[in-house]
This record gives sequence, structure tokens and C-alpha cells, in this order.
Amino acid sequence: MTAPLVSVVLPTFNRLTFLRPAVDSVLAQTLTDWELIIADDGSDAPTREYLRSVQDPPRIRLLELPHSGNPSAVRNAALRMATGEYVAFLDSDDVWMPTKLQRQVESLRQHPDCPWGYTGYIRIDASGQVRNYPGVRERVPYRGPIFKELLEFEADVPTAAVLVERRVVERLGGFDEQQWVHEDCDLWLRIALEHPIDLIDEPLIALRSHEEHYSGTDQSNDLRLPSRYRQVCKMYGIVRDPQLRRLVSRLRSRTAVELANFYADFNRIAAARTLLQGLHQSGPRLLLGKGWLWAVAKTLAPRSLLNAYRRNRVGGHSVGA
Repeated sequence: MTAPLVSVVLPTFNRLTFLRPAVDSVLAQTLTDWELIIADDGSDAPTREYLRSVQDPPRIRLLELPHSGNPSAVRNAALRMATGEYVAFLDSDDVWMPTKLQRQVESLRQHPDCPWGYTGYIRIDASGQVRNYPGVRERVPYRGPIFKELLEFEADVPTAAVLVERRVVERLGGFDEQQWVHEDCDLWLRIALEHPIDLIDEPLIALRSHEEHYSGTDQSNDLRLPSRYRQVCKMYGIVRDPQLRRLVSRLRSRTAVELANFYADFNRIAAARTLLQGLHQSGPRLLLGKGWLWAVAKTLAPRSLLNAYRRNRVGGHSVGA
């Protein structure tokens, strides 16, 4: 058997209503030289039954895993089975347009300096209808070197939009399984440090918004700031360009203060530890950051004094980070 051109990695956990159209969008691709690897993170019986009905080895393979709730671990398990020249990622609630893979492969081959690329997108609701959501920032189409824009969350590179040479992902070790939130951005940052990105500025994917998103759960929200702090600390350890290193250092200081403020509401020991770590890492820079004094106050002052201050603050302005 010859290796396929593209390995499609699709992790899932239940969400059968959305999973069916996601799989169908792979089957409908105009580029047919692909393999689909579905990594099931311990779904319930109806989802497992559907997945077993669509598997068709070696073209469509099902990897049944015990439930971990770790998106990186599930994707990495599928990646270890991939044999294609390229890897594409599709979450179980999103869908591709029929020409997505074909257009991206053609574009990457026309831009050999770019071993990875992404596309534009539309947003759809739970029923599949195109929606414009209020408060969502307009997408800016970046191409080329985008590390800075990714780090500052200016560049929007959805997981379902990416096609990348498998050798690049394997050399970088895949997804970081300790990065529970922003795990896709973490991998994109490591790739962007070494390679420019290609862009097809057309909506070749549809991102679905619904109430079952992991990113909207309380667990995800609680992990957001700790994961961001871990991410910028990690980037500081691998970035070598002086200008980018200064940027990462500023973000690390800012995020340490934000995380300390977050912890101080329920875990003062964790808040104090974060502030001390921030001081060790950043020195005087941390003391100049917005919210530093409030983080110290929330960590050290009696709760009664803080509550009195909040009740009596003047002008309705919010306090702290």
C-alpha cells in the first residue's frame, strides 16, 4: 500500500449530531488521496456504534481510547498512526468545504518555503446556518512570518484550517499534552518560529458555535490563565530572536500579574507563588505592570479590608486586573 497524500486527524468525544457532518465533509473532498484517523476519547455507545459503522481500514481507521478529556493526547494518538505527507486537523463539530484539501495542497506546492498553511472560514450555529456573532473581532488575514501575531492573539488560525507537512509536526513533538488550553496555538507558535505560513484567504471551513464547546466549560475557563502563563514561559525558553524575546518577556510579566489576581480570589498561596515566580523571572519589569499592587493587596490584605474597599470605591470604576 502506498502512503496517502494527506492524513486527516479527527478527535471526538460524543457530539454525534455534529460528528456526522464533520465526517461527511471529509468524504466529500475533491482530493481523494487521504486517510482519515478518528481518535475517539471514550464516547458513549451511540457514538461508538456510528464510528464503527464508518471505519473502512486502511482508509478510515478508528482509534478507541479511554476517556482522558485531553485534546492534545487524543490528537497525538491519531498522529502516531498517520502516514501521509501532509496532516490536516478537523474537530468533530466543524466542517470543510469540498475543495479544502485540494486547494491547500496545490497552494503549498506553489509555495515551497511554506510547509504549512491555513484558510479563511465562516461561522455556523448548531443547526449549520451561517451566523455573524456580535462581539467577534473581524479576522485579519496574516501570511508569512506570524509568530508575533499568534503570540498576541492577533492572528486567527483555527485548527480545522491548518494543513502542515507531517515531518514538521513530528520533529516538533506534536501537541503539548500538558497544555490543556491553547494547545493548538502552542503548536502553531512552535512551527511559526521556524517557518512562514501560507494562506488561502477564502472561507474553506465552517466553524460551529454551540453550547457543548469544551472552550466554554468552567474547567476550560479555570485553566485559561494558567495555560496562557505556561505557554508564554515556555516560549521565553525557546525564542532566540532578541526582539521577539523582549515581546515574550513583556507578555510573561503581564500574564503573571493577571494569574496572581485570578488566584488571589480563592488561593492566596498560589497567588503568592505566582508573584514570587514573576519577580524571579522579570525583576523590576513586574513591578511596573498594571495590576501589580492590586495583586499584592488581594494576596496579603485581610478579606474584610478588601471587601470594605470594594464597597466604598468611588465613581463605579472597577479595581485591579
